[in-house]
Amino acid sequence: VTPCPYMPVEAGDLMETPFREIWEASPVFTRLREGGLGGRCGRCEYRKVCGGCRARAFAETGDPLGPDDSCAYEPSGEREPIEPSRAITYGTPPRSHEDEAAPGVGEGEAPDDGEALPLPWSEDARARAERIPSFVRSVVTARVERFARERGYERVDAEVMAEVRRSLPVDFSKRLPFFLKETEDDPNEP
Repeated sequence: VTPCPYMPVEAGDLMETPFREIWEASPVFTRLREGGLGGRCGRCEYRKVCGGCRARAFAETGDPLGPDDSCAYEPSGEREPIEPSRAITYGTPPRSHEDEAAPGVGEGEAPDDGEALPLPWSEDARARAERIPSFVRSVVTARVERFARERGYERVDAEVMAEVRRSLPVDFSKRLPFFLKETEDDPNEP
């Protein structure tokens, strides 16, 4: 596993380590998530919305957090960083059960982008959602909620999640992704 097809930096081996563990614990991904950008990229007011090309920085400097020298913009370093217009949700926990709102949404207030407030989630549905890889979890949970709303459900539970799975245009009869298994002893698992 590499952070980018153009960056020959190995984060882990799927034959030896589960993807989730590589994503959450590898030094490479941890550094990319938590490290500060260097050079011009580190001074740039657009660093939170752009970030530059990390593969190009690695190719030029050997440091994936180094500057992206292909960028023509020369930041002064004096302006405050521009914040993304939408919250970055990669890696956020699944939406909570009952009346707790999605991350960044206050109780009873709608998100700025016009999305509906999150639906309540049962504990079993939440536990299944926690097995979804963190980098796609917020997208999956939002789509599950949209599916539930479109069908008039007021809550996401394990049966709603099973219905979502049955409606997918993919044949999971041979091997279910680990985060969609009903139980550890799933009869559909070969």
